[in-house]
Amino acid sequence: MLLYFTSGSTGAPEAALCSRWRLAAAGRSLVTHFGVRRDDVHYICVPMFHGNAVIADCASALAAGAGVALRRRFSASGFRTGVRDFGATYFTCVGLAVQYILATPAHADDRAHALRVDGDDLRCAGPVWWRVGGWLVRRGLVRGDGRVGG
Repeated sequence: MLLYFTSGSTGAPEAALCSRWRLAAAGRSLVTHFGVRRDDVHYICVPMFHGNAVIADCASALAAGAGVALRRRFSASGFRTGVRDFGATYFTCVGLAVQYILATPAHADDRAHALRVDGDDLRCAGPVWWRVGGWLVRRGLVRGDGRVGG
């Protein structure tokens, strides 16, 4: 069993249990749903105890045989640099992280990346998300129980 935590975006963070089977199933499902590829490098900038890092990033990377790039801690101002330094091609986001990234000043090289973005709450970003660099955004919903819906 794995113990991970929800983001707390609708209340206090909550601990959730996830079996190895459910984690593996979620990883396989996300590979198919979001088109995760073996040559992807997942950029993980949230803590590894967070459900998004464990399920949406690590499980799908393992299922696809993809690489993983870890940051010690989240940094909105270091997001662009981290993406480029690691050669990241894939990022899943949670609402508040997107808002913090969008609050950083625009740069001339915002579009110099190969990053695709998927996530559970891209609605918070809206059209402003495109200011951060024309990311390829596919809207999906990744639930804490590992099921995928749209």
